[in-house]
This record gives sequence, structure tokens and C-alpha cells, in this order.
Amino acid sequence: TLSIVFILCCLLTTIGGVDQEALDLTPYITTNAKLARELSQVRDPRGIIPQSYSGFINVDKRFGNRLFFWFFPALNSSLTAPLLVWLNGGPTYSSMIGLFQENGPIKLEIKNGTVGYARKERSWAKTFSMLYIDNPVGTGFSYTEDERGYKVDQDGYGQDLYSFITSFYKMFPEYLKRPLYIGGTSYAGKYVPAFAYLLDQKIQKRETCIRFAGSILARHFTNRFLKSNRHLMYCTI
Repeated sequence: TLSIVFILCCLLTTIGGVDQEALDLTPYITTNAKLARELSQVRDPRGIIPQSYSGFINVDKRFGNRLFFWFFPALNSSLTAPLLVWLNGGPTYSSMIGLFQENGPIKLEIKNGTVGYARKERSWAKTFSMLYIDNPVGTGFSYTEDERGYKVDQDGYGQDLYSFITSFYKMFPEYLKRPLYIGGTSYAGKYVPAFAYLLDQKIQKRETCIRFAGSILARHFTNRFLKSNRHLMYCTI
């Protein structure tokens, strides 16, 4: 079990690194998914967030690729709340930026020189179960044990994310019955379509029963030449 304070300390002191006590959930997922879920539960000593889960999942055992996540079940406790995977772009921007600064249920704050956290009044987590993933490996806490594990194309992005979500559903099987949305900003305009495309292919081949419902893109970067031309046009107006 992790502490929310521990995670915040790591986020504030670590850039692209891995704590020695990183919780790799994969060995538990394969043998006892219920235990993996229990171990991933984040303790909030202040009781601001009722429940959340965090840890690492191995998505490519050849190279030891591990994606870091932080999952917040919908705050309205709805048993039908959709699952929304959130990916920030950059590239190399941690999705914890989306969590704390964009649509997550908590925010960082400084009081009397001390860094702490507080609950946001407005958050997508009120009606969606929000799953924030540091993607791809090398971003935020996510890492690889072999430099060959770094992903440099959309096939690689999609495969790691698909591997992640299949393991996630083993920990949280009740979410297989709910709609899944994939969202992101900026360079996630590469990640989201890659993940969505692979997921759709798996669904068409009946290789998965995931209920993929759609994607959400904000300020997305999908085509370098098209977007660059448009930016130049707006700059000259």
C-alpha cells in the first residue's frame, strides 16, 4: 500500500527516475490479481480522496518496460461510471501534469512554504473513473531496463498501452462492463489514435471484449506539417 504523501514527494523530487521501492504489480497480477489491487491502494491520511490506486505494470517483459499509473474511481461512486484513460503529450510530459493541473481530482498547493495537496472543486473524476498513465516509457516515472525498450513509433505506443490496459482489467475486472474512453492533449495526438486503432483492431477480430466508446483530444498534435502551417497562418493574422 502506498501513501499519497509518498507519491507526491516522489513526483516533486524525481524527474524520469525510479524510486528503489517502486511497486511492480505484474508478478502479483499474474498470480493473485486481488492482492495486486490491495497493494496498489493509495492511503490518504487526510481523507481528501476516498480511494485511489497506483503502481507500475510491466508492458514488455523483453526489455522490462514498466508504465506508471494513478487511478481514481469516480467520486460519485457510480457503478456505471465510464473509464477514461488520460495521456499527456509533450512529448515526455508526465500525465501527472494532467492530474494536478488539468482535470484530476487533486491539486498541489504551497502554504507557509510547505508543499501539500487539496481537492479540486471541478474535476472530471466526479463522473469518470480517471486513469492517468505516464506514457511512453521514459516519461515521468515510467521506465525501461533496456534502451531498446524505448518506443519511437505509433505501433510501439499502441502495443505498450494495450498491454497495460489488459493487465489493468485483471486488477479491476468490473470495469470491463463499462465504456472506455481514451483522452489526451498535445503530443498525445500520436498516442491516443495509436492506442485507439490497435484497440479497435482487437475488437474487430474479437480478441477482446473491451467496450471502447471513443477518444478525446485537446490541442492535439497529429500531423507535424499540417499543424505547423496552421500555426504560422495564425501568427501572421
